[in-house]
Amino acid sequence: IAGISLSFLGFVSDHELSTLCFSIFMFATAYSSSEQILRIFQLSALKHVLFTLILLVTMWLLILFNSKILCLSKAMNIGMTAGLLTNSAIIGVASDSLGSVANSISYNADVTEAFSVAYFFAMCLTVIWCSSILEIIFKQKIHQNVNQDEHLYSNDLYQTTHYPSKHPLLIISVGLVLGFAIGSIKITLFNSSIVIGSMGCLFSGVIIGKLTPISSKVAHLRSDAVKIIQAFGLSTFIAAIGLAAGSNIVKNFSHNGIRLVIISSVESLFILLVMTLIGKYIFKYQNVAEFGGVLSGARCSSTACAVVIDKAGNNSPIPSFVVTFILTNIISSFFGSMIVFLT
Repeated sequence: IAGISLSFLGFVSDHELSTLCFSIFMFATAYSSSEQILRIFQLSALKHVLFTLILLVTMWLLILFNSKILCLSKAMNIGMTAGLLTNSAIIGVASDSLGSVANSISYNADVTEAFSVAYFFAMCLTVIWCSSILEIIFKQKIHQNVNQDEHLYSNDLYQTTHYPSKHPLLIISVGLVLGFAIGSIKITLFNSSIVIGSMGCLFSGVIIGKLTPISSKVAHLRSDAVKIIQAFGLSTFIAAIGLAAGSNIVKNFSHNGIRLVIISSVESLFILLVMTLIGKYIFKYQNVAEFGGVLSGARCSSTACAVVIDKAGNNSPIPSFVVTFILTNIISSFFGSMIVFLT
């Protein structure tokens, strides 16, 4: 809220700042939850995968609705889709498919406007929904529900005061460098390339976290140090996102602004409501913290997941978030090409 408020007063933030802060947060979270993250990539993850695929099919139907019924241009539809899924990679993939057309002034103006408006409202609504509305629908508090499984998500390594953190800056530096290297690996499909970006730090966190028992004599992080790093990354990340989102919507709000606000708000709420009902009554999710991770990941909203984690008080939403976030991030990126060729 503070970040968004300051952005309306003219304060701005670079995209690189939010990426760095999110990378720090993801590394620290994965470092302390490596066992739980690895455990989720088993048969139990199938439910998360099916849930994500249903959300993506629902999103594609909305894309067709926007194109055929609401008569949004391809550029507007691309920006709207990227904003609703908070995944800017969709724009990059679409630009690759369009070639020189993507360099036109009108195309860039329409994409930027639609993305800025849709991203702002999708981000805010997803954060509110996953952190508050789900508690009402599931009739349970996120933190209260998490307490039942608290022991599963606490990091017991080096808890005692007899073992202070050793070379913490070395661990963080190695983790970020390795994470950025993993995140820069290109995945190529349908003549378009995408990268997982800062999510690479999640994988580096898992790797270094698993190596902690071996490398503890050289370097390690105590759990209280990890929590400080998480809190720093989370707070600065959300503040940077708020500054960027607020400044972009003010700058790019033009003649289509009101229409885009209505479309993005209604469609965001539609996706959140429909997928919540499907999750609760068809997939039988009962743990609101876990489902908060599932839904925020399927919506590609790292901001919403960060708020759910903060409210939970531990990392229980992370394992389910990882599965749905990675799947949505990769598959939805190619919606850009699909909009270009199929709408």
